[in-house]
Amino acid sequence: LKKQWDRVYSDEELKFYLGVIIVTTLLIAWNIRGFIPSKADLFRASAFQVVSIMTTTGYATVNFDLWPAFSKMLLLLLMFFGGCAGSTAGAMKQYCGRELIQTLHPKAVVPIKVGGKPVPDDVLRNIMAFSFMYMALFVLGSLFMAMLGQDLITSVSSVATTLGNVG
Repeated sequence: LKKQWDRVYSDEELKFYLGVIIVTTLLIAWNIRGFIPSKADLFRASAFQVVSIMTTTGYATVNFDLWPAFSKMLLLLLMFFGGCAGSTAGAMKQYCGRELIQTLHPKAVVPIKVGGKPVPDDVLRNIMAFSFMYMALFVLGSLFMAMLGQDLITSVSSVATTLGNVG
């Protein structure tokens, strides 16, 4: 609204988020190329499903249940991956990156920043506690659904969809 486009273009997280959308769209398009003959429709269907899952919209323009397992697995992973820094998913990615750097360089001080400002450690602890609980609920919920007789894909995807509020 303030036409500060330089701030938009310089945002690393936006670049990364758009990169994930582009890469997964291309991977899915390559994987389903035998299912949709038109290249325009192929990329449109792939991009729509990727953006729909990453933004937790949950709309579908094609029956992606007919797609190969690789494409369905990418879409399932995007349910967890979709958030940006303001969400717990984005903060979890940054925290994991920081932990990897500190494992390689134990004396390094690596602050996590959002919008150029460091995030306090108590906020990070809360985010990690939430993330742990989220994953614990995901695993337990998936096991429960499997115990009810659902197949692996249904068990995992139904719980991921419910927890992530996807569509």
